[in-house]
Amino acid sequence: MKKILILFLLFPILNFSCIFGDDSPDIERKEWTIMVYSNADNNLESYLLSDLKEMESAGVSSKYMRIIVLIDRIPSYSTSYGDWTEAKLYEITYNNSLVIGSKELSSSELGVSTASNNNEIDMGDYNTLSKFVNFCKANYPSEHYGLIIEDHGDGWYTQGSRSSNEIDNSLMVSKSISFDDTSDSYIGTEELNLALGNKGLDIIAMDACFMGTIEVVYELRNCASYIIASPKTIDGKGSNYTRLFETIYDRLGSVENTAKGFVDAFNKEYQSYGDYLLSYETTKITDIVENGDIDSFVNYLKGLNPDLVNDIRNATVLYDPLDNDTDFNIELISFAEQTGYTILSTKLKEAAYCGTNTTNNKIAIYYPDGSYNMNYDDSLDFSVVTTWDEYIKP
Repeated sequence: MKKILILFLLFPILNFSCIFGDDSPDIERKEWTIMVYSNADNNLESYLLSDLKEMESAGVSSKYMRIIVLIDRIPSYSTSYGDWTEAKLYEITYNNSLVIGSKELSSSELGVSTASNNNEIDMGDYNTLSKFVNFCKANYPSEHYGLIIEDHGDGWYTQGSRSSNEIDNSLMVSKSISFDDTSDSYIGTEELNLALGNKGLDIIAMDACFMGTIEVVYELRNCASYIIASPKTIDGKGSNYTRLFETIYDRLGSVENTAKGFVDAFNKEYQSYGDYLLSYETTKITDIVENGDIDSFVNYLKGLNPDLVNDIRNATVLYDPLDNDTDFNIELISFAEQTGYTILSTKLKEAAYCGTNTTNNKIAIYYPDGSYNMNYDDSLDFSVVTTWDEYIKP
């Protein structure tokens, strides 16, 4: 902050928009800036528009917290709120009316302008996500930064169209999020790391299905202190963002408490549905992966009867993004417990938070039955560091 003030003194005629963005937003330093990357360029459009209105209804933007939203729409699914179909950039302000009333922003780097109706952008491109975070950090200085990505999250889909019913194992890539139907694109797990690595984020929350895996959390270890995600499907309408931001506002303080506020708000909304989010502490997951706990577990499993291991695996909770009954994730904590390897399950429970009842702590891991995606060997850091990929190959 001091360096910026010095620049102002030395160059009083400097155009503020060169440093702070096209619309010269309020540069007051706040405790938290929450960035929301809302990809509504698909069949979740109506839900994500409702989320935007829920954010406005929370009324928590204050001297402590601000909310910046990048949202991209599609022509096909909703005509609400003026039926615009391109991208818009907002600083959320309180508005309890039936229209979107938040402050609209411009960013030449993002290709979004308040003066244009041709703001179509590719939110399935990790560069767009990276530019959005850069914009928010440059224009909205804060003590802490959180990022929410809301959209579909899926398992091992092909490199072709996401809507294709044909699954070709030779083309499968790593776990993905943020599907842009207009551009027929998405952001892979390794691309999330490219977009978000070492940007100084404190929390990354993924309001999407199937992203709560040990592979994803480890891949994002240099991106944030806490990763919030679910190993299973979650309801299409996602979080209640009025409740979410009011809860976060009440928990402002430590990063850990704020992360827990994300989880508690979501889980209170969906506890009757059986849907949930968890908060994963990246340093603890990194220690588990890099200190040999996964490899020790692999060696332990090799010493057991293979039929027994298969029976336990098949009796463990399965998460099946492809819905093909062979290529799926399993719940790792209960699997380790059922095989008798409680050293690993105890450490994983300590790395996860799903509320006060630790029996709800869960994290998924890839463990297919009979099939195997060869890209798992190369596309994820988890497979490079551990021998898990070698163990699960048929």
